[in-house]
Amino acid sequence: FGDRLPEARQAAEESLAIKQTLDPNTAEIWKNYSILAKITAQQGETATAQHYRRLMRQSYLAAPVCRHDLQRFIPLIEAIVDNWQDPEPVLAYLVENGWSELAQALARWLAGERNEDQIYQNLDREDSAILHTVLSRLG
Repeated sequence: FGDRLPEARQAAEESLAIKQTLDPNTAEIWKNYSILAKITAQQGETATAQHYRRLMRQSYLAAPVCRHDLQRFIPLIEAIVDNWQDPEPVLAYLVENGWSELAQALARWLAGERNEDQIYQNLDREDSAILHTVLSRLG
């Protein structure tokens, strides 16, 4: 976008304002939050980008479609939870199968990181939901 970032941000914010008036089950508002997170990150507004990423995660997790989408990842979630005591094979599997960002987030959590904004920073909505579910099951 380059020099058109302010224009893109304004359009995304206007779209967000409209979607906030719609049924949350159909508005897919998390998409607007994701776009705004990317724009504000490019504008150097780290805290604002983190805020939008957090809203993206929360709105997607609250949507019924998230529970539906997670169904196809249940075997993966169960494998992660079941093998938590020896996570290296699971982390390797994730990397080998295209989930390197999720593997990195899990590794950060294993290493003791508890700052949610940092752990989830590079995850898309589905990976965020998978990680949230795994961590919820682990207690």
